[in-house]
Amino acid sequence: MEWDDGEFDERLTCGRTGLHIIVLTHMFSPAALAGRPDEDSHLASMEQDLHAECEQWGVVEKITVFSKNPAGVVIVKFATPGAASDAVKELDGRMWKEAGRWL
Repeated sequence: MEWDDGEFDERLTCGRTGLHIIVLTHMFSPAALAGRPDEDSHLASMEQDLHAECEQWGVVEKITVFSKNPAGVVIVKFATPGAASDAVKELDGRMWKEAGRWL
């Protein structure tokens, strides 16, 4: 996963008026999912795992998986900008592992 170009820009997420939404890229490979009979359940499982992981930084209001995006994009909306900021700090550059395999 990476935050934009890999550079964390603190001014984007700090304070009460900061952003509530983070964009995670390279969470999965659409090419690897294409044609799999369990594609929907795989993405749903990834979404549930990501939701549980992100709750450690605050209330997660919504997760949107862009299953056809070539960059494997997932958007997470938090209830507060502080939670989004904490998630960005912790997730920037981290590899995501789900169900025993790297995505």
